[in-house]
Amino acid sequence: MKKTLTVNLNSIVFHIDDDAYEMLQTYLHEIAEHFEADDEKAEIMNDIEARIAELFTEKLRKSKNVVNLLDVQEIIEIMGKPSQYTGDDEKEDNKSSAPKSEKKQQSRRFYRDPENAILGGVGGGFAAYFGLDVTIVRVILAILVFISYGTFIPAYIIMWFVAPVALTASQRLEMQGEDVNIDSIKTELNNAKKIM
Repeated sequence: MKKTLTVNLNSIVFHIDDDAYEMLQTYLHEIAEHFEADDEKAEIMNDIEARIAELFTEKLRKSKNVVNLLDVQEIIEIMGKPSQYTGDDEKEDNKSSAPKSEKKQQSRRFYRDPENAILGGVGGGFAAYFGLDVTIVRVILAILVFISYGTFIPAYIIMWFVAPVALTASQRLEMQGEDVNIDSIKTELNNAKKIM
């Protein structure tokens, strides 16, 4: 028999074993210390917790009720430890010297892109999903409207209402097919700050 606790990550309640909770708490504390001097620390921590909540939700769909130590270890392996990430200059040197085959890409998910939205962000979402320029996708969508004599418009509106919006950094990374870990979340947030 094991003691379990209830935790709230990204407004989702999870039941977690006591030893798994200790490991998760230590991990989040290490991340917080790593980003202590960063101006976007709170936003980075929120996005990391949101990603951990998504991963816990996926694991608990497999007829489990409680997050255990193995689940937390797998999530730490997916997200990476803060000690694995170095300064920006060293990181770029490592990226250029590392072979491209080492970079693991996860499957892309379709989201509406509010940063590249004219109407609902569906075109921006398609552009990010397929890795195309948003202007090309908009031209293709306009051509589809004219070719279909307007019957494509209801399909666009349905996609507008059905597709989720990419609000967090982890969702924007999933939309682009990038691996979601601590370093990529921080990079995505920095890129978003530069655009603004």
